[in-house]
Amino acid sequence: YEQETAPFLARLAESSAVFERAMSTSSWTAPATASVFTSLYPHQHGVVQGFYAHREAMFEEERRGVARIPLNAIAEDLTTLPELFHAAGYATFGVAANKNIDQELGFAQGFDRYYQRNDAPGEELYRKLRAWKRDIVGARPYFLYVHLMDPHYPYSEISPHFERYRAGAGDDEKARYLSEIRDTDRWIERIYKLLRMDRNTLFVVVSDHGEEFGDHGSTQHGPYLYDELQRVLLMAHGPGVPPRRISANVSQVDVLPTLAEFAGA
Repeated sequence: YEQETAPFLARLAESSAVFERAMSTSSWTAPATASVFTSLYPHQHGVVQGFYAHREAMFEEERRGVARIPLNAIAEDLTTLPELFHAAGYATFGVAANKNIDQELGFAQGFDRYYQRNDAPGEELYRKLRAWKRDIVGARPYFLYVHLMDPHYPYSEISPHFERYRAGAGDDEKARYLSEIRDTDRWIERIYKLLRMDRNTLFVVVSDHGEEFGDHGSTQHGPYLYDELQRVLLMAHGPGVPPRRISANVSQVDVLPTLAEFAGA
């Protein structure tokens, strides 16, 4: 992209393994994140809809006189990423700002401590982790999952980033989105420093899906499989990870087995 939107991650990428062709398993949060958690594709783990799709289905069912519908959820007999590390002796913590990463959909399986509040800003998740810091860093080793929601519709104007990108983007909606990315980068950096992740920590950044701004006639992220929705960020930084750019095709299903092998789990 012609403008720098995430300076901290850009600096970290210089000493990280960066996967240039990482692909999502879905254009929606719940199926894609379930793939990160299970190393399975949506037709295998069964989470093919999130809460918002369920809500629309529920409204339709209510119009027909039915008030209950089953939720897609990660099956209890599937081993999730936090369950794997918990079984390996790790303390496990998770914070999430997306309703689709809810315990009712099975995402809390394996966590010793899990906090989820829909649309919680990055600052709220940072404060929660600061409150947990003693327990997190005191438990060696630990596994931590952080799901940030800020770069997401509806887009917010975050100063001073919005004003800067507005001049270059020429589109208020796009400038709001870019300002959210820049602000999220700041909270990722603060979390990284708070927990001193530069020390003996494997730090992995992965996005669940992309966002469309009229690239193929749509906006946000609908049920389409274009590159702007499917190409995601995936990078790993830490001891034993040589800095390099990797052009091979990889997927979110590769995250769990890679972490497990790296940690000897």
